[in-house]
Amino acid sequence: MAQSTSQTGGQTRQLLTATNLAVSVPAAGTTTLLEVPTAGIDTMGLSFDVTVQALDAFAITARFNADSAFVTLYSTAGSFTTPAGLLIGASGDLTTQAAGTTGWFVLYTRGLHSVKVTCSANVAGAATVSVYAGGAGN
Repeated sequence: MAQSTSQTGGQTRQLLTATNLAVSVPAAGTTTLLEVPTAGIDTMGLSFDVTVQALDAFAITARFNADSAFVTLYSTAGSFTTPAGLLIGASGDLTTQAAGTTGWFVLYTRGLHSVKVTCSANVAGAATVSVYAGGAGN
């Protein structure tokens, strides 16, 4: 299924919702699960359900301007098990998320143009991942 993203709001509050369902994630290379604009969003939360195979890589990347490249913010086990900086919290080591489980993180996004989440499946074969994100700002 294709990614669905919407940002709504008025004079006082911005809201973000985004989903990408049943993404096939092969073992080779990395696959983008979700890319969301974060203008006007202070914090975002993201949860993802993994089926079929476990993951062997997971990364949160961001860019600071529409014309800049994405830079990796978090991609190691320790960055998820001991959150710091912009990462407010995570459900554990997202780089080895098991099949049949749900992982999540909460990220402070003020000052970021957009956030992209990527992953890859373990060598046993492709995983199927569904992603759900939401955010709010003032």
